[in-house]
Amino acid sequence: MKRIASLKRILSLVLLCSILALGIEHLDSHATTVNNAINEKNKTEQQIKDAEDEKKQLDSKVEEVENYVSNLNTNLSEISKSLNDINEQLIKKQSEIDNTQIELDNAIKKEQDQYEGMKLRIKHMYEKGSSSYVEILLESGSIVDLINRMEYVSRMSEYDKNLLSEYSAIKETIAQKSEQLEVEKQELSTLQAKTIEKQSEAQQLVADASKELKKYSDKADEIKSAISDYEQKLKEQEEKIDKLKEQEENNSQIQVPAGPIPPINGADSAENATDLEMLAAIIECEAGGEGYEEMLGVGSVVMNRIHSTKYPNTMIEVLYQYKQFSPVESGRFAIVLARGAMDICVRAAEQTMGGYSNVGDCIGFKLASTGIQGIVIGKIVFFK
Repeated sequence: MKRIASLKRILSLVLLCSILALGIEHLDSHATTVNNAINEKNKTEQQIKDAEDEKKQLDSKVEEVENYVSNLNTNLSEISKSLNDINEQLIKKQSEIDNTQIELDNAIKKEQDQYEGMKLRIKHMYEKGSSSYVEILLESGSIVDLINRMEYVSRMSEYDKNLLSEYSAIKETIAQKSEQLEVEKQELSTLQAKTIEKQSEAQQLVADASKELKKYSDKADEIKSAISDYEQKLKEQEEKIDKLKEQEENNSQIQVPAGPIPPINGADSAENATDLEMLAAIIECEAGGEGYEEMLGVGSVVMNRIHSTKYPNTMIEVLYQYKQFSPVESGRFAIVLARGAMDICVRAAEQTMGGYSNVGDCIGFKLASTGIQGIVIGKIVFFK
């Protein structure tokens, strides 16, 4: 009878080991799926970061080109204003030239009229009858009258001469003024041509810079659209990871036949693991699907508990403390510990074991959706 009982016990152990082996194999396969999903999520997060960095550079370039275009437009506006001023000056100068030409024509006409009048008087006095200079002098009745007549003839001659000289001087002055105005007009025309050339160059610069601005703006819009697509993809990946983790949590509850053999919770394997391995495993279980900062936060909480007088002072005692870490109770922690945590979780464990904490002296964490006050990182809130 004892032999039969012993055989039954051996058969129960074999059966239990078989069930556990099948369950662990299934869980390992599912864990691989979760890890693959997490790796894909990490890739998407990196793509978002790279795209945001590129967009930041493009936004900076767009701002730089916008300022350049603005300065070009300001310069173009100043050139156009100068050109308008020059055009107005040219119109005014041409009006002055036209008026001066009229004055010159009038002066020439007056000079000509005066000259013609003087010739008529001379001709009249010398060629016609009693009005000749000799007759005027001979007809004088006395010396006084002769002197008066001689003075009259002299005054008439002097008057004609002075008036003719005056008209000639006026004509010369107006002619010089006309020449000066023409020179000024030519200078303005030269300045106008140079300003038009500057205006054309400035307009070309504005056109070229505007094309460059459009190119950068279009590229920035493309990246913005890509970021939106990546964020949607990331949201879907996070939902997928949550479902896979939920399935893994459910699958980790391995049902074993009732009997005298106690359930396995992973404590035996934990006793043979290092603190780094255990910390990395619990980080993966609690924050493996989140970002690196969330992983650091979980590691920091565990290390803060070890250093606190309110909790045990060893890694294994803190992690296996009753009702503290659900992955330990469910058996998922033992599975991750057995296969080894992801490299990124190991890095987070190393950093927090080295004394780094991104959550201060917080000793607890929950989902941020619970509404608990504390330091919120991603979907997790850390509290004291």
